[in-house]
Amino acid sequence: MIRNVVRISGVKHLVFAFVEEASGFDRCYEKNEAEYRALIKLYQKTIPKNKESVFCFNKLKPVPQKILKIGYEKAGYDWEIIKWGCPWGSIAAKISKEPNGNNYDNWSVEYEFYTVNSPPLALIKTVKRKNKGLRFKHLFFEE
Repeated sequence: MIRNVVRISGVKHLVFAFVEEASGFDRCYEKNEAEYRALIKLYQKTIPKNKESVFCFNKLKPVPQKILKIGYEKAGYDWEIIKWGCPWGSIAAKISKEPNGNNYDNWSVEYEFYTVNSPPLALIKTVKRKNKGLRFKHLFFEE
């Protein structure tokens, strides 16, 4: 498992807009859903149904419908590796430091989550490119 810490900072309204943008629900593959859920159970004790994640990979870089229809095993895994940098998205994501700041221009929020096999470098690169007004610091540690 890889522990990731992502700190996002910038102007207050952009930090809050990112917090809103990053929250969402996990993707749902139409085929091979049972196998996909079984794999996730290896790393999580329970899988909450319809639980919103505070740092949702699928919200930040959505899995295309055509990939969802093909299924995780046949197309989803490879797509996630290429577009996110790791499979399955964030695990146990939380906001470790709530949005805060001392003036309008200097606000930040910090997320902590786990990923499997590797950090989500491709996702972070995409998110940085889409949010040019924010600064990103991404630290990751193998555990």
